[in-house]
Amino acid sequence: MDDARALAALDEIDIRKVRANWAHARDKGDWELLRGCFHPDATACLSWYDGPAEGFVEGSKRMLHTGKDYAGAHMIASSRVKVNGDRAILESDVQYFLRDRVQGFLTDAMMQMLFYDHMERRQGVWRIRKWTAIYNVDRVDPVVPMTEPEGFYDDVKFDAETNGIAMMRARGAKGGRPPNPWIVVAGTEKERQVREAGERWFNEGGKT
Repeated sequence: MDDARALAALDEIDIRKVRANWAHARDKGDWELLRGCFHPDATACLSWYDGPAEGFVEGSKRMLHTGKDYAGAHMIASSRVKVNGDRAILESDVQYFLRDRVQGFLTDAMMQMLFYDHMERRQGVWRIRKWTAIYNVDRVDPVVPMTEPEGFYDDVKFDAETNGIAMMRARGAKGGRPPNPWIVVAGTEKERQVREAGERWFNEGGKT
């Protein structure tokens, strides 16, 4: 392997490691490690939050301590990295498993997403500059099969634009929390805009 390919391989390892650290830190409550995955001016856009990454860290702290029945885990699956100088785009397939109560009823939820990350190397260190979660499919099931209250799924509605968050919308409706307008669903105009903006930023990385 020549030097250029070796350096490229090392970059990919370092970039993917950021997301691996993120998942461990977020789910285990290692807040300093989680904070270190982001550049100080980084932003995050996901179902419940859109803003500076520091706000995501603080919000995650509160969520992890909501009660004994709350548990969640992010599983990072396949990923794709492309690098242009000190800029990179990382796309990661993610499944999020959540155990929580909905109106007092214990449920298991699953969300399948893609994390679309602007990664940037500053002072020799790769961190997340901008993170967007793109939602694909989700589901909610009772922890004990076939014990859901009557009408539990009545609020579930499918349409062409937001099928990927149908269960999220229903859970939010039961809790008095409508879906936030910034949520990005796979196959929509919002996803196209996210990708176009990412490509513009990425292609500027090699300019001097």
